[in-house]
Amino acid sequence: MDKKRQARQVSEILGLSLFLAMLLLLLSSLFLHFLNIEETVPLLLIQLLLRAAVFLLPIGFVRMAFIKMRTPVPFFSRRSSAGRRFLIGISSVGFVVILQILYSSVFPSSMMTMGVSRQTTLGELILMFFAYVTAPAVWEEFYFRGTVMRALTIHRKLLALLISSLAFGLMHVSLEQFPIAFLCGLIIGTAYLATASLGCAVFIHLICNLIWYAAEMIRVFWEPGYSLFMNIVFALCVVLVVAGIPTIKLTFATVVEDRDDVAPSSYFWSVPMALFLVAAVCITIFWQG
Repeated sequence: MDKKRQARQVSEILGLSLFLAMLLLLLSSLFLHFLNIEETVPLLLIQLLLRAAVFLLPIGFVRMAFIKMRTPVPFFSRRSSAGRRFLIGISSVGFVVILQILYSSVFPSSMMTMGVSRQTTLGELILMFFAYVTAPAVWEEFYFRGTVMRALTIHRKLLALLISSLAFGLMHVSLEQFPIAFLCGLIIGTAYLATASLGCAVFIHLICNLIWYAAEMIRVFWEPGYSLFMNIVFALCVVLVVAGIPTIKLTFATVVEDRDDVAPSSYFWSVPMALFLVAAVCITIFWQG
């Protein structure tokens, strides 16, 4: 298939998929608001089901559309060594968490709270782990990196990185959260491009979520130790970033590398993609849900 035609098809499919994901996200938020469920377990179970729909339905739509339209799915021809993937993964965790700590010190309400309290039971803590730590890491990475970003590599990798990170930030539907979500998307996306491993992206996202989940539990159940925990986390993250320094040159070279077989960037634009971006920006600015 001609690269220009393929790029236009990819843009249309992804634009519709992202618009669908945004619509499902808003509908699920409104649904939960009107249900007004106070019991923790039913609320978490419903949240898990709704968030699964928000990401899995758009992923399924993209896969089926690609098959029906016979649009080839871009793939990574190179995969880095296990050692390099590990270094990139742990250093990316360090980068993300340091950014989150610094950003939350300026905008404390930007970090999502998971609802842990002294009355939370062990069963509820386990369910929260799946709802706020595991599920978002898996579903969001499969969608934003494994589907959106991968498909956009028909263009230059840098464009794929920027657009997928922009979509990731906008889907948080919060002006305050958008900057940090966008930056985190850039870091995780860079790691994905450099390693060609979706597992690495999921690992980074999962560990970052786990750190903040642990931080919230410590703040609730052992408040005097919270500052000590965060200081230890910050110091360890600095060590992780330093450990990844040997991979920086090759990592960024992978992102900015020139390829002769890419589609022109102008063919990224389509009506569905423009519609999603305009709608997402407006919702992020005005949505108060």
